[in-house]
Amino acid sequence: MQVKFRISGCGTAAVVALSLALPLSAAEGTRVIGFGPVQTATAGAGIASPQDSTWMAFNPAALIEVGERIDVDAEVVHPSDSVTPAGALGNTSSGTLDDSRNIIIPDLTSAQPLAGGVLGLGLYTIGGLAIDLPASRSSIGEAGGFDHRAAADFLSVAAAYGHEIVDGWAIGLSLIGDYADFRSDGLTSTGTETSGHYALDHALGAGFSIGVHKRWSSLSVGAAYTSRQWMQRFDMYRDLLAASFDQPQILQLGLAWRPVEWLEPLLDYRFIDWHGVPLYGDAATGFGWRSQNIFKVGANIHAYQGLELHTGFSYGRSPIGPGEVFDNALSPLITEAHLCAGLTWDVTHNYRVQLAYLHAFRNTMTDNGADAGGNGAGTQISLTVDEVSMGLGCSF
Repeated sequence: MQVKFRISGCGTAAVVALSLALPLSAAEGTRVIGFGPVQTATAGAGIASPQDSTWMAFNPAALIEVGERIDVDAEVVHPSDSVTPAGALGNTSSGTLDDSRNIIIPDLTSAQPLAGGVLGLGLYTIGGLAIDLPASRSSIGEAGGFDHRAAADFLSVAAAYGHEIVDGWAIGLSLIGDYADFRSDGLTSTGTETSGHYALDHALGAGFSIGVHKRWSSLSVGAAYTSRQWMQRFDMYRDLLAASFDQPQILQLGLAWRPVEWLEPLLDYRFIDWHGVPLYGDAATGFGWRSQNIFKVGANIHAYQGLELHTGFSYGRSPIGPGEVFDNALSPLITEAHLCAGLTWDVTHNYRVQLAYLHAFRNTMTDNGADAGGNGAGTQISLTVDEVSMGLGCSF
């Protein structure tokens, strides 16, 4: 019997904290929905309306509007997931398995104007996964005391440059270095525990992003393409992961409109190419994920002098389909609808406080028997996520 295991996934203190970042249950597959509180508050909309230096990770061309600043933030993520195994392979003796936790994710970005453009530097979390069920998802794993936990981190360090070329049009380029770690006690295709035995393995990778930005008096546009992030293999888990844990290419397009001085509606589209990465998209040896088309609406509202409100809603079909539920029972990243809100408060001319809240509505899926040789049919997975994001921005 062949069983496929799939896993989705102002200062020195902030850099140290980032190096200790923990894995999370992300909002769009393994990906975070936004970098920093403002992007989180608008549900990832606003690629055409830069607000701070976190936009270097979003659209490097937008750096031309940011000025000289540094932004430090942390997200407290609270995922609540459950797995109810079923079928001949499922661990039906343990009933519904629940997991819930609080995870802290820090980020640090900066922008520095130079002759002819703006340089951005950043360390930030792009996504991950953490799950530790109280019992195994499979009957084989339950007998051996394994196949119930997995964790992954995906972090990036980047240097970006935005440059105005003509008549307010700007282009940008970001060079990205990636770090990932992974651990699991998952079930392999031979019916045994992976040889990694939940030990932590590491991988490095790289990629790039390019962007364009233009602002008129009442309208701005933005677009960015992030390449596939090519990663090394996790050597300790070659019996579990058939390919490297590359991160997918992403395309985002957006409009920002200012019909009145105090209101800026946002409209964005994001494409995440999960299916184009073998480990994610291959149904035979990978996760069997489908690519996501994600639609986002949001708004920036100038409520009072020094106070700006943000809100947003995002929807994209889960990358996991009903034919892949059992195989993804240790990576139940299936949330689809996200509602977000937040605020930016200019405490002084140079210091800004940002807060955001995200709620990913609970989504539940049931295995239709198409994966695991039909032996996981009826397995049910469920996930909801709440997140609070807090940030401090310093301008110079």
